Amino acid sequence: MTVTIRDALIYFDAYGSPLLGTVEIDTPLNANATLDIDVGNQNFTAFIKQIDCLIFKINNKEFGIITDNSFHTDDDYYYWNEYTESAAGHYLHENSAKHELI
Repeated sequence: MTVTIRDALIYFDAYGSPLLGTVEIDTPLNANATLDIDVGNQNFTAFIKQIDCLIFKINNKEFGIITDNSFHTDDDYYYWNEYTESAAGHYLHENSAKHELI
């Protein structure tokens, strides 16, 4: 199954600047799951093991984080909303991909 996450921050390096775009993820999540990434007018494919972290807003209560080939949620909404607004330049849009990733 493929899950689409729009308005995601994609980090390939923990210390680098993130990419902002749409990601299609093949599930189940494992080291060989592929990510189809669309950033503006650039499209490319990567393995999930190649990213350091992927952050996206699930709803107005929690954020989703994919790291180390696994999916986590965090309900520290204020922290993540401010962090992602600073990194993306806007508040992220909601995604309903939580149940597909669990």
